Amino acid sequence: MSKTRGSIDPIVSGCSELAKTEYIQRRNKAAAYLHWKICREYKTKTADKWYENQPDTVTETNEITILWDIPIHTDREKAMYPHRYGHTIGWMDG
Repeated sequence: MSKTRGSIDPIVSGCSELAKTEYIQRRNKAAAYLHWKICREYKTKTADKWYENQPDTVTETNEITILWDIPIHTDREKAMYPHRYGHTIGWMDG
């Protein structure tokens, strides 16, 4: 391995803006994979490979509605928040 090649972790960790971007990109890739797996499970239209799939904002079947990157607004003090693949995963103070 070349001495000039290495991890970008030291660079990213030193810059909060780069760290946020890197985190978001990794999270989006993980969410895209989960979205693809859920769509395949429910036999909706997907690409053969998860990394080639272009998720629709809303995918619906008779059994399920799958959301992609949609904020859900609520008037509750503590609101459940959806992740990109449409499942509720945690609490957020409102």
